[in-house]
Amino acid sequence: MLRPQSALMQLATRTLDFGRMDSITIPTQTAGTAGGYLAEGAAIPVGKLTTGQITMAPRHLGIIVAITEQLANSSAPDALTLVRDDMIAGTATAIDVAALGQVVRSTTVPGGIYNAANTAVGTTAVAQTEVLTRITLDVLAAEQNMATANIPGAKVWIMNSSEYLMLNHARDGVGQYAFREELSRGTFSGHRVVVSNNQPVTNVGLVAESQLIMGRKGGPEISTSSDATINASTAPVADLVGGPPVDPVSSMFQLRQLAIRCVWDLDYILRHDAASFELTAVDWD
Repeated sequence: MLRPQSALMQLATRTLDFGRMDSITIPTQTAGTAGGYLAEGAAIPVGKLTTGQITMAPRHLGIIVAITEQLANSSAPDALTLVRDDMIAGTATAIDVAALGQVVRSTTVPGGIYNAANTAVGTTAVAQTEVLTRITLDVLAAEQNMATANIPGAKVWIMNSSEYLMLNHARDGVGQYAFREELSRGTFSGHRVVVSNNQPVTNVGLVAESQLIMGRKGGPEISTSSDATINASTAPVADLVGGPPVDPVSSMFQLRQLAIRCVWDLDYILRHDAASFELTAVDWD
């Protein structure tokens, strides 16, 4: 349910399951070695790989929504389905806002997939009438960065619908749509395109999807309760162990309400620092 609504989930082709583990350690290679030509009888040199490791640990997503039992039992269309779909959409947005924004990775949030060191401001020095030239220079900047770093595998463009529409309506010197035919096939400059309005406007990302690793515990877990007592706040304070509940408190049983909860444990990380590139302040209009 999440995949079609989340840009990150559409990129996550390599997935690991945490299972009962608190973390997963993934080996990385930060530098390689190479052989060479040898004289007859000469000793073969021994190379050494430079390796490292990255660790993923579950970050916890969650939301609770309460509706009345009357609404749950008598609504048409089914209120539970509507609430579930809205929670899935909201969870997808929360994932993408963190992944596609400049959120710093922490113990509670996986953070953004773009490396601040791999960015470039879109081309603005070219005349306003030469849109295709600006687009070409921007695309080259992103692709050349990946090529220089020898990042393997398929790449994916991530763009806001605003930039996608600009590409779709860009015309060449004879009035023909320059990219519309390729975009209709779901690609741009030979790479797959993912459109998401959680990608900031005027920012366009290029990501090597094979380098994105996601760890998760199953899928989103949705459960309901008519007996729960919840702290009905958008920023709840955890109750003290053994102490009274922290206000504002709502009893689902007393109020004849139904609490619907969505939780999911996941993390994601790029195996290579140069596996993503972001163009900022692009001007493709």
